[in-house]
Amino acid sequence: REKFAAEIATARNAAETEQKKLEQLLAHSQAAEKNLRQQQQLLEAAENELAALECTLAERRSTLEILRQLNAEGEGLAQGSRAVLKGLDDPERFREAIIGSLVAQIDVDPRFIPAIEAALGRNLHAVILKDARSAEEILGRLTKNKLGQAALFVPKLGASAHESVRKSLPKGALAWAIDKIVAPRAVEPVIRQLLSGVLIFAKLDQALACKKDEPTLAMTTLDGEFVSVEGIVFGGSSTVKSDSLLERKVRVAALEREEAESANQREIFIQKRDQAKANVETASRQLDEARAEYQSTHLSHSTSANKISLLQAEEKEAERKVDSLQSEKETLEQQIQAAGERVAELESELNGARVELAEQEAAQSAAETDEKGARTEEEKTLEALNDLRLAIATARQRHESLEAQRQPMAARETELVDLIAARRADITSYES
Repeated sequence: REKFAAEIATARNAAETEQKKLEQLLAHSQAAEKNLRQQQQLLEAAENELAALECTLAERRSTLEILRQLNAEGEGLAQGSRAVLKGLDDPERFREAIIGSLVAQIDVDPRFIPAIEAALGRNLHAVILKDARSAEEILGRLTKNKLGQAALFVPKLGASAHESVRKSLPKGALAWAIDKIVAPRAVEPVIRQLLSGVLIFAKLDQALACKKDEPTLAMTTLDGEFVSVEGIVFGGSSTVKSDSLLERKVRVAALEREEAESANQREIFIQKRDQAKANVETASRQLDEARAEYQSTHLSHSTSANKISLLQAEEKEAERKVDSLQSEKETLEQQIQAAGERVAELESELNGARVELAEQEAAQSAAETDEKGARTEEEKTLEALNDLRLAIATARQRHESLEAQRQPMAARETELVDLIAARRADITSYES
């Protein structure tokens, strides 16, 4: 009993420990499941962000491709300038002679684009050639094929324009126009000639007021008005606003920056998405491990509970066996006591039997003496019996011999009787 009690106590302690561990593992499993859901939500959000960014990036790339195509084709330039950029009727021949459009070579601060475009005027439509040898042929083909007019710029063809010593900005002027353009070294001379002495103002009234004090300078405004050196004012707007060449170029540059930023951001989002995937996989693996450990501990706890039940059943069975053995012990003690009494009785009977045996032995001796006499008498009787048996056998043989002789005689007698009867029948027949 003490052994069973100790084993049950040990099993109960183990079951309690496993129960506490089971509760901890259940909490850990629930936390892992919650973490998995959170990571899945983060992954879904990352994938949605990436999909939205890729959609935006695709739109920007599509727009950028269209704008680049428009710039490459010279969209917005004069008809003749566009024809020159396309190579006229012999692209293979003129491609080597053409550098590109003037507007494609310069960069302007977006705020000052209307002012610079107004100051450059038709010069914005100029196409830059490598040398003057093909200029005459290009213009001839434009005229012959009626492809429109074009402005051609040949570096080093015009006089070199040295940067003049500038006066300080007049009152109300925002900047010199030449300072708001960035151009390659080959184009700088023509830009300097075209924009030399051109001031930028915010409003036309400021430009007109300054023109009175600076009659040798040209003025342009942020709204796109232009006052020439001669004092002619250009301005106004058409019903349909055409695409600005410089604005489109700025837009292309902005889209290129946005594309690069979006591409970088896309890489970040991809890394974020991949990290979220890895986190989901890790969380899923942790959840599986937590569930597996919980199941293992639950199985161990169930095993401990079953072991306790089994030990309790074994304890009850052992107690029952102890009670049974105790009962058997008492029964055996009673049986031993009864057996002792029986042994005493048997010993008493044995003593009586011994006395009786002695008497029987004495009687047996007398009987043996009588037996010897009886045997002698028996032998005589047997001898007489054998003689009688012999006589009977002899008489039986004689009887059998007589019986054997009698049978043929009886048969003959029967034949004679039958013969006599037949003769009598014959006699009777004759007499009648």
